Amino acid sequence: RYAVCFVATFVSVFIVGIVNIKVFFTKISLQVLFDGFLPIKLLS
Repeated sequence: RYAVCFVATFVSVFIVGIVNIKVFFTKISLQVLFDGFLPIKLLS
């Protein structure tokens, strides 16, 4: 019973971690895109 609870907690933490990392990288790449794209639009 305790093992199942431990595994369930571990899996949910693991999934949340993966989702957070994906969101983090998505934010960074969007930021890089905007930082690279906006000056070009302003200059042209």
